[in-house]
Amino acid sequence: MKMNKKIAVAGATLLSIVTFAACAHKSDVLVSMKTGDITSEKFFTEIKSNPTVQTLLSNKVISTALEDKYSDKVTSDDVEKEYEKMKEQYGDQFQSALVSAGLTEDTYKAQLRSTLLLDYAVKTAAEQELKDADYEEAFKSYTPNMTVKFVKTKTKDEAKTVVDELKKETAVDTLVAKYGTLSKADQKTGELTFDSTTKDVEPELLAQITPMEVNKVSEPIAITDRKTYETVYYIVKVTKKDAKKETWKDYESILKDYIINKKSSDKNYAKQVVSELLKEYKVEVKDEAFKNVIEQYLNHKNTETTEVSETSETTASTTQAK
Repeated sequence: MKMNKKIAVAGATLLSIVTFAACAHKSDVLVSMKTGDITSEKFFTEIKSNPTVQTLLSNKVISTALEDKYSDKVTSDDVEKEYEKMKEQYGDQFQSALVSAGLTEDTYKAQLRSTLLLDYAVKTAAEQELKDADYEEAFKSYTPNMTVKFVKTKTKDEAKTVVDELKKETAVDTLVAKYGTLSKADQKTGELTFDSTTKDVEPELLAQITPMEVNKVSEPIAITDRKTYETVYYIVKVTKKDAKKETWKDYESILKDYIINKKSSDKNYAKQVVSELLKEYKVEVKDEAFKNVIEQYLNHKNTETTEVSETSETTASTTQAK
């Protein structure tokens, strides 16, 4: 679980305390001490200035609006599937990861539901904004299916040896058996077929492969392993490459998913979607302590998205003029 998710969900208990303190009668005594009583009013006044508490409240506002608008778009099966995926990803460390994050199974599932609701909201907004110019722009850099064989080594010297062997036409299978290959590739042949929208190949590696011609062998490509953070080396050989068709409409479905997923991963765009949602629900901050943390969404201006839209519209106009 990512650190930001840990903080958000681990604060669920704290949020319930905040809610209790806010709803309790001002004169309610929470704790009696020799030094004086701690009332709900005094307690709430002190904790509401805590940045974590402020963030928790803004998250609660957002999740409440999302739940109201999109509750039927995320099912319990969706949450369960995501939960099981994370459980499988963490393996034996899953329960300890939950405990260290201050989570239970139920609180983690609640957080996953909020995440899925936000994901749905962002993707829905991105789809509604799609224009031909977006497809045209994505098509420019799109590479259709290509089949590549990967050999993975731990050192640069090993990588150089692999390059020499491949140039001597040593079978890739033999080198894969000796050194290893990409995790998503066939573990015996090192082969994988993909296009430029794939998530099976790391972006840094993908960027160097897509321009390659058939039967070409790469020089060693250094990549930082996402799990171990160690540098590993890939040597690739392109064995097949589909010819690119003439227009984006030939790949409309693929490009649509790519554009939407790219926007969904843009934090700035997601923030704009949240901003529009809170405005739709007429959110007003009544307590000055929470003003900044919530109004950062209400007053958000997605300048990057606006610039992209303006550029796309200009491109579309120019294309039509031609």
